[in-house]
Parts: sequence; structure tokens; C-alpha cells
Amino acid sequence: MRTSKTMYPVGANIIAAKKLRPVGALLIGVLGVLCGIVNSGETGGYMRTAGGRQATEYQIKAVYLYNFLLFVEWPKSGGDEKKDSGGAGKIDGDRPIIIGIVGKDPFGESFREVEGKPVSAGKRRLEVKRFGRYRRNTDMRGCDLLFVCESEKKYFSEILRPLKRKPVLTVGEWSGFLKAGGMINLVKVKNRIRWEINRTPVKKAQLKISAQLLRNATRVVEIPKLKENRPAGKTTGRRGSEGGGRK
Repeated sequence: MRTSKTMYPVGANIIAAKKLRPVGALLIGVLGVLCGIVNSGETGGYMRTAGGRQATEYQIKAVYLYNFLLFVEWPKSGGDEKKDSGGAGKIDGDRPIIIGIVGKDPFGESFREVEGKPVSAGKRRLEVKRFGRYRRNTDMRGCDLLFVCESEKKYFSEILRPLKRKPVLTVGEWSGFLKAGGMINLVKVKNRIRWEINRTPVKKAQLKISAQLLRNATRVVEIPKLKENRPAGKTTGRRGSEGGGRK
């Protein structure tokens, strides 16, 4: 029977971590493909859920958000400095790891099976906060990862303002997201979901993205280009700015 839903073939493996053991029947099949646990030939080149159904765009994007938590290191923030296995390096006791979603939520129940469960082999549990459409009094600073839906594109500069230099990984899904100050943008390349990275806001937020995540990105930029520290007393000519900031 034909379906109108778009099918997404498997892209480059995002991870090869031995300790990645996510829970949830809904996501495990897709995660298996991403981890190389399931041979892509067995799925006909397309990601599937554990039930054998082809994964939707936002099921795949939910998997990517989950895995970004494992391959980004957050700054230590007091208390127990021991890191959870596989990433999520910011530890505040038993505080949950929070994925925030601002905008018209397209994920549906994609996170249902992993919400409230420990992330990877760590003890911290995953919490998903759905803020709905952006409002000026919405406080999103407590998120570890904030997904900004395309519906909030015109409010992005306002969303970023209170997050300036805060350790919040911002993820988007539209052209121009990186240039506007976003960190990771999910893009479609030949019908595959991939990602591109802007290292400048990542560095300013004191986050550290794994070399593997950087290596498999379709594009890595620094917008605006960070100034390099030069030895004291050494003068050089003025260099033109690279990349350009927000216009």
C-alpha cells in the first residue's frame, strides 16, 4: 500500500559508541541503524523503528537530538564533577538532562519511550520540555539542548538573547540558522537528515563537540570568525572579517 510519508535513507553513521544503550521501542530501531548495530542493507537503505515501520522525519530528528547529548560535553558546574558515560558532562546532582522544544511541536510522541529514562549508562534522566510558541516571558535557560522549530524563525534573535554565553546547545532546522547564531542545524541532503555546525557560539558557551560529530557534519563554520590570541608586543596588519555576523 502506498504512503504519502517521506522515507529517509540512512546517512553517515553519527556514532560508534559501545556504551550507547538507549531505551524505547519507538527509537531503538533507528538508533540501531545509526550505531551500525543494524546493517543498512537489512532495512533497504531506510531507517526503521523497532516495529519495522519506516521512521518519520521527526522520529529521526528526535534520535539525533538524543545522540547530540552523548557527543557534546557541557562545562562542569559544581557538585559532583564526575561525568556520565558517553557525554552529557554537566552534572548538578540528580538534575535531569533537559531537551527543550520551542515552537509548534512537530515531534508528537517521538520521545515518549525515552522520557524519564537514564541517558546512556548515566544516572541522569531525560526530561523533554515543550514550551509551545515563543513568548517573551518564557525562560529556557535551564535547558541543556534547545530545539528551535522553524515556526519560531522570526523570533530567534529574541530567543538567543537570554541564552548568550549560557551552556545551552541550540539546534534548528532552517537555512540561515547558523548565520543567525545557532549551533547545530539539521538539514536534508539527498533525502537524508544530516547536520551542520557553527563552532563560534559553541565555543562561547563553553561547550565541546566531539571530533566524530564534527568530522561527520556536512559543514563546519565559524560565524563570526573568532579572533585568534596573538603574542603580546607583536603587531600585525588589520585583517578583514570572515564569515560575517547577523545582518
